[in-house]
Amino acid sequence: MSKCIAGGARPPLRIEARATAHVVLLSLAAAYFLAWPIWRSQFLVEIWFTEAWNAYLQDAAATGLAIYPPPESLIGNNYPPLSFYAVAIVGKLLGVDHLFIGRGLSFIALGAIAVEVFALVRLLSDGRIGAAIAAFWYLAIMARNSTVYVGTNDPQLAGLAIMGAALVYYIKLWKRQASPTPALLLMVVSGFWKHNNVAIPLASLLWLYINRSPHALRATLISAGAVFAGLGICHALFGPYFIPDLLATRQYAWST
Repeated sequence: MSKCIAGGARPPLRIEARATAHVVLLSLAAAYFLAWPIWRSQFLVEIWFTEAWNAYLQDAAATGLAIYPPPESLIGNNYPPLSFYAVAIVGKLLGVDHLFIGRGLSFIALGAIAVEVFALVRLLSDGRIGAAIAAFWYLAIMARNSTVYVGTNDPQLAGLAIMGAALVYYIKLWKRQASPTPALLLMVVSGFWKHNNVAIPLASLLWLYINRSPHALRATLISAGAVFAGLGICHALFGPYFIPDLLATRQYAWST
């Protein structure tokens, strides 16, 4: 990039100016689209149908009631437990309604994921401008197209933020040729926050075997052991309905 290439290639300064303009425009787009979910989040109205459901279980966790009811109950719970107790603890410490704690946590998680996107692109490409474009693009797309998650009382984004932090850690360990086990264990923690975020840990394990990492088998056994140990602890703490509730029937279709 230090020399112009004959045949009409753009000089480096022009490319940098254009990339900077992209960053500015995407940051403005992100701010514009975020205005609506931020304004909306202050009202005591249901934004998405899982909000009241999450708030009910967060209240139950805060008061020591069962969060995994029997099958004949009028409410079910097919989510893992960490998000309910985390929101309940923060709500108790701050004296704030769990609904608004969950919404605030969603915004914090969104910002954290944007930072993680920046870090991941920077690790993979060593470029700041491209990383900033990726981060603001993510913010703008989410604020525009995923308003059922942005600023709502739902554990999805916070679970992804934990998973994203684990992926950044994983790549840093990979670059140092160190064992990825600590990062994989953090991914397990994320799974007990929201259990449908499976693409990153599966891809991370597959990457170890594709590249014939000497850490592959040990990392797989330890992380799998952590999953089963966590499930066993949850079964002991929450009773016999934990596993059946977690495996409750969901609708699957190509359209979703």
